[in-house]
Amino acid sequence: MSEIYIKNLNDNNPQFQRFVKIYSGIGGLKIRAYGANEAIPISGLKVIVSTIYENDKFIFYDGYTDSSGMINKIELPAPISDPDDLVIPSSITYSIDVIYEPDNSERIFNINLYNGVCVLQNIGIIPEVKENENGS
Repeated sequence: MSEIYIKNLNDNNPQFQRFVKIYSGIGGLKIRAYGANEAIPISGLKVIVSTIYENDKFIFYDGYTDSSGMINKIELPAPISDPDDLVIPSSITYSIDVIYEPDNSERIFNINLYNGVCVLQNIGIIPEVKENENGS
């Protein structure tokens, strides 16, 4: 499987152009990382947002949360929904890989994204507690 970094939604990579013909809508994703029951924002959290199409992994975001523990709206391709409100809207699944670098723990979140909808993904981090020499 090849990894393709997408710079923007107008990227002219031929594989990506086939993908956006199918997923021609736009959805949004915001990420909020925190610890201590939402009291402390986690800045500098490594985040990768991607999806797999055919034999390619499209990477739309590879970066870090800001000082507020946020990644502001990332625009992502989504399927256009049927205008009939009795039909369940189509979605696409994106993977959010999170790496907490102090202890190298990794978590993966899968989200469904819909055209015209911005999803907020909350990520709670529980730092690893290390024991000192006297066991406390």
